[in-house]
Amino acid sequence: MAQIISRFDKKALLKKIIPLLINTMKINTQLSVNILPAMLQLVSQDGFVTMTEFREIIWPGISLLCKAKELPAQSIFIICKNAEIFQQNVS
Repeated sequence: MAQIISRFDKKALLKKIIPLLINTMKINTQLSVNILPAMLQLVSQDGFVTMTEFREIIWPGISLLCKAKELPAQSIFIICKNAEIFQQNVS
């Protein structure tokens, strides 16, 4: 999934694809295991998103995902493993 997503330009990713993926994770938390690694790989690239873009587009969806009742253990592990990304972009 990460290889496919990386082919799009930044504007298309931030305006259309990432919000769609976040909404998909809200509806079906089981898919977060596949979507989170690809999204976090993009976010971890230097200069891909600004702190403001992260806070406005990505963080609200991920914070709601963390509040889900049936979040897979793999998703929790992915979030914990990438806590540094969240710390850099949220704080």
